Amino acid sequence: MTPTNTDERKRHAPSTAEPSSWWLFVAILLGALGCYGVLVVHLLLDATRASAWGLAWMAVPGLFFCGSLAALFVASGTPIREKLAAIPAALLGYSPRERSKPHTGARLREPV
Repeated sequence: MTPTNTDERKRHAPSTAEPSSWWLFVAILLGALGCYGVLVVHLLLDATRASAWGLAWMAVPGLFFCGSLAALFVASGTPIREKLAAIPAALLGYSPRERSKPHTGARLREPV
């Protein structure tokens, strides 16, 4: 028999990865592949004396770095909205949680 009253919080709870999950290993592995990929592409471009268009091959290791970043996002277990808000917050030096709170106690100066 299934209950008729379901808890909304449990039904819409974000799925989080456990700290011991394999996503961290995937992130490390993809980051290492990206580093070796940059080295290999650089050596190949230098050995073949490729033109400036050869630098487009650097996008391949860049995909490994993007995959590593995505795996770290999944492994952190925080919701997407908070992850995306944390990037400019880290660059600009503010806390996204403090910024979203309404400021109470701020007094306006009365005109004289």
